[in-house]
Amino acid sequence: MMKLISLLSRLIGLAVLLAAGAIAAVANLMDPSEYKSEISALVDRHFDRELDLRGDLDITFFPWLGVRAERIVLSEHADFGGRTMFTADHASFRVKLLPLLRKRFEIDRIALAGPRLSLRRRADGSANWDDLIAAFGLQNKRAPAAAGLAGLAVLGISVDDGSFAWQDRSGGAFNDFTVDALQVRADSLTPGAPSPIIMSARLPGWQPQPAVLTLKTSAFISRDLKTAALHDTELRAEGADDYGGVLSIAAISYSRPDGRGEFEGISATHLRGDATSQLRAETLSFDLAEGSFNLPKFELAQGDFETRGAIYGAQLGAAPQLSARLRVRAGDVADLFSRHGFAFTPPVRIDDFDGGFDLRLGDGRLGVEFLTADLTLNHHPSKLTASGFNIDLAALFDGAAPPEDSAVSFGKFTLTQDDFLLRASGALPARGEVEARSDDIEGWLARNALDVKLPRGLSGGVGINCRFEYASGWLAVHDMKGEADGGLGWDVPYAEIPADNFESVVAAILQAPPQ
Repeated sequence: MMKLISLLSRLIGLAVLLAAGAIAAVANLMDPSEYKSEISALVDRHFDRELDLRGDLDITFFPWLGVRAERIVLSEHADFGGRTMFTADHASFRVKLLPLLRKRFEIDRIALAGPRLSLRRRADGSANWDDLIAAFGLQNKRAPAAAGLAGLAVLGISVDDGSFAWQDRSGGAFNDFTVDALQVRADSLTPGAPSPIIMSARLPGWQPQPAVLTLKTSAFISRDLKTAALHDTELRAEGADDYGGVLSIAAISYSRPDGRGEFEGISATHLRGDATSQLRAETLSFDLAEGSFNLPKFELAQGDFETRGAIYGAQLGAAPQLSARLRVRAGDVADLFSRHGFAFTPPVRIDDFDGGFDLRLGDGRLGVEFLTADLTLNHHPSKLTASGFNIDLAALFDGAAPPEDSAVSFGKFTLTQDDFLLRASGALPARGEVEARSDDIEGWLARNALDVKLPRGLSGGVGINCRFEYASGWLAVHDMKGEADGGLGWDVPYAEIPADNFESVVAAILQAPPQ
């Protein structure tokens, strides 16, 4: 029996060799270039796209099934406009035939020279690749089964001088970018084995100036294709005039069945002019199924600014929600806002901010559950506590005039500065209630560099409380009451005050009509 099996195996092997020889002989007698028009017609008939094959076309059959083509031009679908979607100056790949009998795909180096890919999404959300996704039935399919690709082995990938253009008009937003000078080198992309990858590209539209990106990593995919990982990843961005950065991640892991993954050993440095930012984090975990992430501990520093704490995010695919517990230290707060492009300018000088708070971010609003901070206001030590803060970020930082409705609302706000106390609640810039008290009004004005001429009878301790409304640069004060040690008192049912700056508001209140 064993002899019979051996004989049959030899006969089958001989038949395979004879068949392969016949295929090779036929291949040598035919000119593949003669069939370029037939291939183009096939693409036009099934995909409604134009495929232009220029130059020589070579096809091999044994021991490799391979294709090598010179200039390739593929258009978009006719309904999308028919513009060029993909071009390449040269493309080649080969698949080994005999391993296919064992359900193993051994692919030789895939090489692309001068590839140009243009992806576009129109305002209605349709994209120039939708028809290809539908044609191959991929729109409703999950990732390939592990059994189908467990035997996949790619001996290498090389891309030279590639480019990629992205244009998005969906949602009324213009979101475009271009990548060129793309170089890719990857060796032995085989499940169960590490695969070194090196990639570089240029971003000509990167702001404030073009940058060159370089990525180095080692990829690993398990044999069952259920988990993937990147090790010793380094992403470097380099631009002229002291602009660039480096991101290093010790390990990135991902599990396909449950959609969970983790970053470990995160370190980043960003250089822009004279400002250097540094980020450190031990781990960052994420769950794609839930659209959530957890950053349990991180540190971020830039010059006189430093923050550390934890951040959690949820519903990132729909309505993002973020929560954070932070400890922040900052020198010049106004300069900090300016450095990061915010138009907001505090009404008083704020320095040496050192505080902790809990944040909630969602629906374009920032909520501060609780805040306590030591800081310097107008060069004088102060203490701030607040709770129930809600801030409309768009209204506050877009640089436009504040809207009539509230940009900032708060439950309780307390500021102390030696003998000075300020309590407030309500909403800014619309309405609220204020109580202010100082045991030495002259000293408080001097400490805060406020050039206010006090009326006669106003000296020593002062206490004032009122309700207020703000609109279009004017402050309306209701039921203002108060008294001063010098004998002056306030009982003002209503007053309108121009709110050009903090100093003018203080002057107008202190000089309000006497009782």
